[in-house]
Amino acid sequence: GKVSGSEKFSMLWMNLTRGSIPRRFQGIQRAYKDVERDTKGNLDRETAILNAYADFRVAMGASRSLADEVKDAQKNVLDTAKSAFEQASKLVEEYKSDDRAQLAQLETARTVAQRAYDQENSRYQLALDVATYLDTGFQVGETIMAKLQQTHSLKEQVYRRSVVFFKTNEVVFTALSTSITEQIGLHEYTQKIDQMDAGVNKSLET
Repeated sequence: GKVSGSEKFSMLWMNLTRGSIPRRFQGIQRAYKDVERDTKGNLDRETAILNAYADFRVAMGASRSLADEVKDAQKNVLDTAKSAFEQASKLVEEYKSDDRAQLAQLETARTVAQRAYDQENSRYQLALDVATYLDTGFQVGETIMAKLQQTHSLKEQVYRRSVVFFKTNEVVFTALSTSITEQIGLHEYTQKIDQMDAGVNKSLET
């Protein structure tokens, strides 16, 4: 019915290293609240990113459409310049006269047409690159953001479950802490009564 010295030392060492029962439950609550706060902050930032991407996605889609329109329009201009260049080249190749002045004019016209074709081709390549990279960026962004959305949704579900679990079971922590503390107090009260009874008996004997 008594606590031995080794048991007292063991309990003292446990209280020093791990803390009392109520303090342990308070430590659990602090750890949970720290994790809850950090998780909530992460969820808020992820939500802001996803909402911003939803707006950006609309702008990106509009940019893709405009880029395709510019590319198609430039393709028509390029085809016209290419046709003009081919026609000017054909005139030079088919020229058979000895009139060098006329030949020089045809060659000059071909050079002008080639320069115009090169300029329009450069513009078309630029429009093509913009349209291609916009499409690639949109597709890759969609894939990555879809993964982020899945992870965010899963994290949000786990967060909600943890909040509900802890809030609904917080009374269990309080009840356990109170019950264990009460049992420790009951032991002290029992020892006190035993000592009082012993004291009364000794008084009667005296």
